[in-house]
Amino acid sequence: MAGNIIQRMPMDISPRACRALWASVLLVQWSDAFPESRVTKRGGGAFGRRSRDYACDWFGSRDFHQVCALAGLDGSSVMSRFHARLRQEQAAGCAS
Repeated sequence: MAGNIIQRMPMDISPRACRALWASVLLVQWSDAFPESRVTKRGGGAFGRRSRDYACDWFGSRDFHQVCALAGLDGSSVMSRFHARLRQEQAAGCAS
């Protein structure tokens, strides 16, 4: 049927793989917030600064909590660790 554009999702989607996907979204934001902890570098300069600012603003947002839930993580616990890391960075003079 040419008019039928609804596609069916495969039934073999792994919940574990879905959680890993959302955990990777969280990891990218963490890496942008704390660039010195990156496993892979994605640029610096103004781009890096904007990425860091965006990531820091993202933590604690509604989207952040949704991503944590989809990753199977408690958003409040992740936020506690984020704030602890931010204080550590600020004490070391690494964050503004």
